[in-house]
Amino acid sequence: MNSTRDRILQFIDFKKISNRKFAEKISVSHVYFSKTGAMGSDVLEKISSNYPELNMDWIISGRGEMIVKPESRHLLNDTEEKYPIANWKDKYYDLMERYTSLLEQLNKLKNTG
Repeated sequence: MNSTRDRILQFIDFKKISNRKFAEKISVSHVYFSKTGAMGSDVLEKISSNYPELNMDWIISGRGEMIVKPESRHLLNDTEEKYPIANWKDKYYDLMERYTSLLEQLNKLKNTG
């Protein structure tokens, strides 16, 4: 089974560019893709930002096609505009605060009963 690195190298070959040029564009060392181990999400984000045509689901899991169809990219951009990640982060923190508060209340009830 191909790894994430193998699929990235396959994409580099597909683009007919050198590993060095690809690495420079995403601001990593040209030897980065020859290393083993986990690939950081920061690198995947740089790849996604610099190569929007690349299907990140394919890169990570091998599912789907290597290249995202233009109409699919448009749908993704619409979703990002309607539901910015910042809103989800705020919602998450609000829910965590509420959860913590409810746990504290539950513990008080247990101790009084």
